[in-house]
Amino acid sequence: MALSKDPGPMSPEQFLRWEREQPQKYEYRYGRIFSMAGGSKSHNLIAVNVTAAVHGHLIDSLCRVFNSDQKVACSPAGPFYYPEVSVSCDDREEPTGYMLQYPCLIVEVLSKNTAEFDRSVKFRDYGKIETLQEYLLLDSQVVAASLYRRQGINLWQVQLFEEAEVLHLDSIAMELPLRTIYSKVIFNQPV
Repeated sequence: MALSKDPGPMSPEQFLRWEREQPQKYEYRYGRIFSMAGGSKSHNLIAVNVTAAVHGHLIDSLCRVFNSDQKVACSPAGPFYYPEVSVSCDDREEPTGYMLQYPCLIVEVLSKNTAEFDRSVKFRDYGKIETLQEYLLLDSQVVAASLYRRQGINLWQVQLFEEAEVLHLDSIAMELPLRTIYSKVIFNQPV
């Protein structure tokens, strides 16, 4: 995550107004602003595969699936992030607008530059969202996933998956095979 050209410290309200006028997306965390970088082909294909599979599964439900253009608020004052995939089944969610406030599932695809941040800082921030039931991290370098499932206040269980395993997403009652997530993904080979 790279720091943008610094427009200076901003309140959450100032950031939300400022970002709407920008040609690219930015994430916001406690006054600091970060530009969003593009991802690798494998990163993007993984995100598309998950979005398509989850959307297909939820097509006849009240739940809505969002891609990486949907901002998620960890609280009304931020942080504000753009996960690869988010799902909300909460009827309190505004049908229009720019921000998702009540997700039950958030998916991030890890890259070399964001993996540690997504596993630590973002995980803690997303954990503040009371409706969030599951946080899924997908590796973009190898077939591997980490599924964090809320067990209580500040209590999460993590499951690790590799190769031909199947994830069960309780938040949306879905079985999601890793082979579906990683379909057509070609990993970079070391030179």
